[in-house]
Amino acid sequence: MSYILRYIQSDGTQKESEFDSGESTIDLSNRDIVQFDVSQLRSNGRITELRLDGNKLSRVDLTPLRSCKKLQTIILDDTTDGETILSDSSMEKISKDVVYDEITNFDSLSYLPSLNSIGYSLPYVKKREPKWKLIHLFQNALFVQGLGWMGLLHISIQKTERLLKELTSSGNTDKIQNVLLTLLIDQIDQGGPTIDLDV
Repeated sequence: MSYILRYIQSDGTQKESEFDSGESTIDLSNRDIVQFDVSQLRSNGRITELRLDGNKLSRVDLTPLRSCKKLQTIILDDTTDGETILSDSSMEKISKDVVYDEITNFDSLSYLPSLNSIGYSLPYVKKREPKWKLIHLFQNALFVQGLGWMGLLHISIQKTERLLKELTSSGNTDKIQNVLLTLLIDQIDQGGPTIDLDV
């Protein structure tokens, strides 16, 4: 049995590499990768080594690797920052040393590439982190779904959390789009902020 890992190269093309599910080493080195969603590996119980060296990755979110129980080695270039939205203390409590040691940027507000990646970080952010990080994840989810043009929605933390949970569990459904559009229209009608609104 095998599985496919997807990544984006420097010319913008999306590529795939097939790996045998029994392989313990995932070698993605020297493939001209500029973006790789590590959440693709979150349920890989066999991986012991991940190689991402020799690529053009400036940063990579390593949070999902905390669930790879057998992982012993992560190889990144010196120019690649291992990142997480979680704080240093949170990550130290929940991850293996091999993941924690590769993280150079904690509390990172960089772009996460998929709803899977956002959804993976969500329970830890809800439980251990300041509420402003939920707003960041929500805005990130809007961008992933092509809704970044809506700008910053001025809604409660509870509503942000509920919508974020819906987005990460079921994607950009018509129901969620209608709710988001209604919120945006109400915000505009009430003279609310239109930060980053792009119409």
